[in-house]
Amino acid sequence: PFGASALTAGLLAGQGFEGLVINRIDASIKAAMVADGSLAFEWEYDDGKRLRTLVLYDHYSSPFGFDWEAETRVGHGPYVYEHNVKSVGKRLAQLVLSRARATGSGVVPIPWGNDFSWQDIDGFVQMDKILRYMAANPDNDPLLGSVRVEYATLTSVFAALDDRSPSAGYPVRRDRDFFPYRDKLLAYWSGYYASRPVVKGLVRAAEERIAGGEALR
Repeated sequence: PFGASALTAGLLAGQGFEGLVINRIDASIKAAMVADGSLAFEWEYDDGKRLRTLVLYDHYSSPFGFDWEAETRVGHGPYVYEHNVKSVGKRLAQLVLSRARATGSGVVPIPWGNDFSWQDIDGFVQMDKILRYMAANPDNDPLLGSVRVEYATLTSVFAALDDRSPSAGYPVRRDRDFFPYRDKLLAYWSGYYASRPVVKGLVRAAEERIAGGEALR
């Protein structure tokens, strides 16, 4: 979960998967990929198998200021009414435009939610109001008219990436892993693999015995 391997891409491609979305890669590598518009790429393993891959721009959490389940008012989404829906829509349009070049195609998925999110429907209620207004654009606002924002599945995201792919195609990343994972300066997550090996061994052995006992019960 903390880093990504080219072997994984090769195995998934061999099983017939058509696309992969990853997030946790080194912060400096992600920043460079954002800058040169290569968050979308073809990941090739040594046997020639390729998998269309997309790195999330930021994280899989809701964008700051659009999270209606935030525990504090900081970052919480604004409740949308007739008097503020245009200003909220323009903020979302600016967010989309600020990220649009990062994939090289103008198509950028923006995840909504986070761990343990969507405990209620209010986020959808607020987003529905925003998306309806942006689609109608009753005042013909040029900013709102410069973007198209809609709910999407991964299938539709990759279809849009294909439709809008650069003329030269997406860049190819050959046999290159994203290890170790670092989300900020000197904050490496490699301990996930190396720390407390004895404890992890005991946990694995105990789980095997529990699973065996349950199978015989």
